[in-house]
Amino acid sequence: MHGIEHTMTGTVRIRLVTARENLALIATMILHFEAAFNRQTRTGIPGGIMRALKRPFRTNLLLAIVGPAAVTIAQELVDTTRTYRVDAVTVVDTRAGMDPARLPYSSTVLPIGSGATARNDALAGALEYVPGVFASSRSGSTDLRLTIRGFGARGNGDRSNSGTIRGVKVLLDGIPLTEPDGRTSPDLLTFLQSGRVEVIRTNASVLFGNASGGIVNIESAEPGETTAWSLSGSGGSYGMRKIMGRVGLPFAGGSLSVSGGHLALEGWRQNSGVSASSLYAVAVARPTTDLRVRATMGLTRHRFGIPGALTDAEYSADPSLADPVYARRRERRDNLVGLSSIQVSQTIDGRHTVSASAYLGPKSLTRSERNTYREFQRWAGGGGAVWRWLLGPAWAFAAGFDAAAQDGGSQFYSLVNGERGDSLRTNKAERVMSSGVFVEGSAALTDAWSVSAGLRYDRQRYRSSVFPAGVTLTPRFEELTFEHATPHVGVSWRLDERHMTFASVSGGLEVPAFNEVDPPPGIGATDLNPLLKPMISTTVEAGHRFHAIVSDGWTVSASAAVFHIEVRNEIVPFNNGAWFLSAGRSERDGAELSAAVRASWGAEAILSATILKGRYREFISTAGTYTGNVVPGIPSHLLSARIQYPVGEGLAVELSGRQVGSMKVDDANTLAIPTSSVVDAAVTWSRDLFGTRVTVRCDARNLLDVTYTAGAFINPTSRPVLASLGGSVAPAYREPGLPRNFVLTVSVGS
Repeated sequence: MHGIEHTMTGTVRIRLVTARENLALIATMILHFEAAFNRQTRTGIPGGIMRALKRPFRTNLLLAIVGPAAVTIAQELVDTTRTYRVDAVTVVDTRAGMDPARLPYSSTVLPIGSGATARNDALAGALEYVPGVFASSRSGSTDLRLTIRGFGARGNGDRSNSGTIRGVKVLLDGIPLTEPDGRTSPDLLTFLQSGRVEVIRTNASVLFGNASGGIVNIESAEPGETTAWSLSGSGGSYGMRKIMGRVGLPFAGGSLSVSGGHLALEGWRQNSGVSASSLYAVAVARPTTDLRVRATMGLTRHRFGIPGALTDAEYSADPSLADPVYARRRERRDNLVGLSSIQVSQTIDGRHTVSASAYLGPKSLTRSERNTYREFQRWAGGGGAVWRWLLGPAWAFAAGFDAAAQDGGSQFYSLVNGERGDSLRTNKAERVMSSGVFVEGSAALTDAWSVSAGLRYDRQRYRSSVFPAGVTLTPRFEELTFEHATPHVGVSWRLDERHMTFASVSGGLEVPAFNEVDPPPGIGATDLNPLLKPMISTTVEAGHRFHAIVSDGWTVSASAAVFHIEVRNEIVPFNNGAWFLSAGRSERDGAELSAAVRASWGAEAILSATILKGRYREFISTAGTYTGNVVPGIPSHLLSARIQYPVGEGLAVELSGRQVGSMKVDDANTLAIPTSSVVDAAVTWSRDLFGTRVTVRCDARNLLDVTYTAGAFINPTSRPVLASLGGSVAPAYREPGLPRNFVLTVSVGS
């Protein structure tokens, strides 16, 4: 189901009756769910969090039905069908040795819809209706900004960094795209096609180690028993052209899928053009019923300009401008990225399963950045193994290890008219090695109650090697090591096959990325910052999931979660990310709600709502005292909704909207961007012609042509404003959102 938060695996059998009771049934389900939720208020959840969620609870659920809310649900419901399958969160099930239906995590599983595949920012489009997730493209380009419950917010600035994600573990078919130091370049995700996205919003470092403030795993679809193919082409505003294709070839005991695409975008802001091409293949073999082998191989070339942030005066005058310094330097990135992997899973005597994986990702990166021309030859690779043991029908145990490394040379040259000069300024190598071991166990105490607990130990080591240009100078080598143990404990209660309540305490670990360990000024002769510490977080949360298929084939799903997160040593960017320091303590309180409805006659609706507040509890630095201030980069709330309504045979209309709450931009809380609201619309026509499925889709985004700020540089520096606007000095922090634009997509396939 699209956008429905559920992790149960199995089948649900239903009774189909008439469709005339729809509104009464929905109202009944809202009251039923609210009553179940209200019972949780007596379970010891912190009162402040419960009050924050309870006030908007009924209103938000009603909005899910009557407001602009919906999502495309992948599973086609047919009146003659009586059995429906609900997918599990594969990425967690692989590592945790427990029944997926009882996982005490806030999670969402959703298919990749046609709307996401036509967008420039495909991953942001796929995640648009997941609560707790803020995903948006900078300047309407492919430069993704992604945070989950505030984790990753610091990765929005001048230095830390366009084109990369922080704090969130991103995987493709279970293989990490996140490098060992925590940076993620989502180049391989520009062309998401058929498959699904799994999102875990709970801290999951006990299973995945560093940068596990949240997990995003993209799973490719495997072809069925016959050959499947698809081809789509899109064209739209600001020179947008995109073509994608995919073919799935089943064979005896396995399958092969190959997909690829090309995207060209002139961009609506200066210096924001994009050119990207990608090819990705997945082969799956099942020599026996107990053995599964999956191999992947991908290659992508991704080039994009970086327009930067604007001052208030520049934003008001013309938001399509680029930062004049960025424009003069032609700041950009040119990434050539590869990835290959192999995964093997063997089941032994029905009780033991051993899974192992290995991967290698070479990269050649070129960029104009911060007044230097930079060339990186980098590789990242690793692997691991997990052993799962079913001790009995109600007991399970898992243990595993993983290790990864990244290394490569970096050369910084002078920048002349946006191109490489002949002066080599820096020649160095950056190496990161990480490793971890974990254990996880679970037990079903009764048919309803289950408990789970786990522990992980991680070790992360940085090594910097600087090679001066003078042959008589001695190279410098420095090392920095972080170690930490992360716990997890959870409990779940299945009231029946429709309801599940869970609570958990989970740990998170995030060490600074390599470009964040550069020392601040005045610290002495060193290449690695000894003042930075690992960012340690603890999440306490409780949630409830509900899923049912009711009269006349109506499907209703809903979930709610409340959480409190304590963070020690939050990594904070200073001077627009020129260097980083550790704040003493911070905390985040939040509530999430998701609801989805689908009628048997094709109407669909979904609503996702998040309330989130982060504050520094202890933060004193040389720049000032910020204790009690709001943590910058975290929206106060997120609201997204979508409705789809069939108006004729093969014809449907969609209306969607999203609202991003106000956001502080600096630690002093003197700068902020206001709440923004955007409305989109689409019309889709689909028909089988000569045995081929033909779909035509027209998207109108930002239909009301609202001028808004989509993102911000955190703790920005001041620079001269354009001379035509007075030539004053002001902070540059606003990243304008995309104006009204249109995309037409034509797809054909089997």
